[in-house]
Amino acid sequence: MNKLSNNLLSCPTLDTRPKGGQAAEIAVLTGLANSYEQVFYVQEKDGGHFGLNYICKKIGIALIPICFDNKNHQIDVDNTIKIMKKFWKKTTSKKLMILSQSFILRQQPLKYLVDRVKNNFPETIITYDISHTLGLIVGNQFINPITQGVDIIHGSTHKTFPGPQKGIIGFPISCHKNTQTTIKQALSPGLQSNCGTSEVLALAATLEEMKLYGKNYAETTCFTCKIFS
Repeated sequence: MNKLSNNLLSCPTLDTRPKGGQAAEIAVLTGLANSYEQVFYVQEKDGGHFGLNYICKKIGIALIPICFDNKNHQIDVDNTIKIMKKFWKKTTSKKLMILSQSFILRQQPLKYLVDRVKNNFPETIITYDISHTLGLIVGNQFINPITQGVDIIHGSTHKTFPGPQKGIIGFPISCHKNTQTTIKQALSPGLQSNCGTSEVLALAATLEEMKLYGKNYAETTCFTCKIFS
């Protein structure tokens, strides 16, 4: 599985235990952020997933919206950096930004965002929810966030990726082992006690299939969407 993940997603370590995309995201959140810390995220009106709001209120994490240019439907990187400087002190402590969108109209300027954030706050961990784009990433029709400097990817496996109803967390080779361990422990025993063995096997089979046919599948998906748009 890790070999396939490295080949298809540039992530040599793939945690296939999450029971869904939200479980993967909450494991990342609770593994990397503590109560009363401030996490930057995509709010729902900008296409963000609603799932973070409830858990953050429960455990006392403050969610700070990333700025968007509503005309271009893209992240306003420069204004986001200005907001970060207001909320985050320039210290060496780790900070967290979660890029999670359920409604995606355009690809985001990820490389520029990552470079600007890391330049101002080098210890920031930037994660990206690939739930809705995983199949397109594997099929080379959507940019792989890992190649743009994103630290961790996570999400579900049953949308544009035709796999079982499950979740994954992908760690590139640059991701520190301590960070991986913290997130993995937040997932289990933190959130769940089993991984669903049958779904893991189905996921492995789908990865093998997408290695062979993913490009044609993703191209057809994009072409069909253009016809009906």
